[in-house]
Amino acid sequence: MMHYYNTFSLFDFFLEVLLILLVVGLVIFFINKSGFAGAASNEKLVSMEKDVAEIKKTVEEIKEKLEEI
Repeated sequence: MMHYYNTFSLFDFFLEVLLILLVVGLVIFFINKSGFAGAASNEKLVSMEKDVAEIKKTVEEIKEKLEEI
């Protein structure tokens, strides 16, 4: 009767670690690409706040010109 042992070699260990790192790297890549990360989101908020401030300034100028007319 032959016995087959399920051995776990060092190469198998490194292969599994590499596979896990690859999956984690892909997940992080897609999260960053989607803009879900915090740093990119903060930059977007700052630029939106600047745009809103500019729009408010423009609206005030238009109101002043309409009052003059």
